[in-house]
Amino acid sequence: MIELPHTTGVDGSDDFFLERLDVFCNQVLRQAVKSFAERERRPLEQVRRSIAVWHCKQLFERTGSGLSASDSTAYISLRHISEQLESLRATASIEAFVLAVNPSNSIDDPNAGFLGGTVAGRQFWREFRHGGEAGAKAFRQSCARASGTAAKALTPSAPVPHPALSTARPTAQSIKSDLYDAMRRSLRSVSGVRSAEMKWTNQERLHAFGVRLLGWPADIPMQNPSILKTSQNAALLDALRCGALHFERINAAVGAPASRVDEDQDISWAYSEIVEEEPLLLQADSQRTHKRPRSDSNHDATQSGRPLHRE
Repeated sequence: MIELPHTTGVDGSDDFFLERLDVFCNQVLRQAVKSFAERERRPLEQVRRSIAVWHCKQLFERTGSGLSASDSTAYISLRHISEQLESLRATASIEAFVLAVNPSNSIDDPNAGFLGGTVAGRQFWREFRHGGEAGAKAFRQSCARASGTAAKALTPSAPVPHPALSTARPTAQSIKSDLYDAMRRSLRSVSGVRSAEMKWTNQERLHAFGVRLLGWPADIPMQNPSILKTSQNAALLDALRCGALHFERINAAVGAPASRVDEDQDISWAYSEIVEEEPLLLQADSQRTHKRPRSDSNHDATQSGRPLHRE
């Protein structure tokens, strides 16, 4: 891992030196750059950028020897970022570090990583438990795995074989796993219960989810796929995929036949008249109930031998 060099004096070990350097840059270099720009008849900002690029190249030639062309470009950019972080520390007291790796480089390549930033930031990464060289290698390996997976998925040289065209015979374990997964997804889709699980040995317990299973082959016992034979699991999986074996909601299944039974055995005409005559019967009973106390009183008075006087 290449550690980008620090900017001179950023560590603050000689504040007087930094002060004198600042005065020198403001008085001498600035005037020299301005005079050079006027003599060349070019914008001052353009000359400053050209000087910065030249300075980076000089630093790169001293510390980045042996790098490829692509790494050279990356080194120049990272060097600029590191200098910006160090300048940020000097102006705003912000600590930071930058770690960059190239996943395409070998793990043993010393140029596989770049570390830059402030003194405190770099020191933190070196002393970090999983940092330093080991952390940079782990980071590079993680990026390599991620980029390798994406490249493998997008490469045209390794197409994914279609299941129908695949010549590999499915194993017993794969058939059993596919049956478990297909049955679970079908049950949860029909029942609407996201945590529903198949009841292999007691399918009546599926009523708790509001569904029932139809089309189970008669020659296959209702057992867990781990107990069934591979041929039986394959038959169940094929039946489930073609729709011969499927789940059905109980309320929907019960609702339709119930209406047909009511149409065939409609006896509403027999009790409709009773319901219509019921108010008349209740009215007659009410009248008899109101008259009964008076008749009983007359009867008692007659039996007692006392004459009845009407007003």
